[in-house]
Amino acid sequence: MKNNISRIFKISVVLFVIGIIAIGLYFVGSPQQARMKKFDKQKISDLQRLSHFIDGYYRENEKLPDKLEELKQNKPNLSITDPQTNRKYQYEKIKNRQYKLCAEFNNSQTESKRYYPTPRREEKWNYQQGESCFELKVRDVG
Repeated sequence: MKNNISRIFKISVVLFVIGIIAIGLYFVGSPQQARMKKFDKQKISDLQRLSHFIDGYYRENEKLPDKLEELKQNKPNLSITDPQTNRKYQYEKIKNRQYKLCAEFNNSQTESKRYYPTPRREEKWNYQQGESCFELKVRDVG
């Protein structure tokens, strides 16, 4: 009898611990999900920095750079590659002051779920899972 109670207690404790872990993973997410969100956050940060330096390049040269590598001449530590895939971020000139930056994202991010600081720029940095592009325009100073 005592042995049965001990066994039931042990099983109850194990089930309780498993339940707590499952609830934690449900609300917090798995370590893999957290890692993917961290990659997405870094990609947005990189694209925002690139946009800032593209604006500066335009003001100095009165034209958009032909390639992102041109920005690295004055900023060697500037990241132009995706930290997850090590592929270069996509950049395309559209018009005189307009350009597009693209990256591959692991998740979708909408304004209501933003986990990175709101940028100084007025552009929206929302994205969908997979490839997302941001059409941007060189900002005027002041």
